[in-house]
Amino acid sequence: MKENRMHARTPCKAKVKLVHSLGQYMVTLRDMSAGGVFLETEELHLFKVGDVVVLQIQGMMVEGPEIEAEVVRMEATGLGLKFLESDAG
Repeated sequence: MKENRMHARTPCKAKVKLVHSLGQYMVTLRDMSAGGVFLETEELHLFKVGDVVVLQIQGMMVEGPEIEAEVVRMEATGLGLKFLESDAG
């Protein structure tokens, strides 16, 4: 199946705090690109395509930025998120 990606993905592992309207969850970052991320989670039943969430990478020397993203894809192992435009900058 051909992928229609605008940005190359980079594999990486990190813990991510994911804030959703139903609560806050710790998930695992599988890969990222300039346009979004894929997060591994067993809590798939809590999300649906179109949900807007806030994510923050954990374990850095300084507190990571909070990034707003939209669920655009769901797979058996997790969620594909697209970063939303920021008004900052």
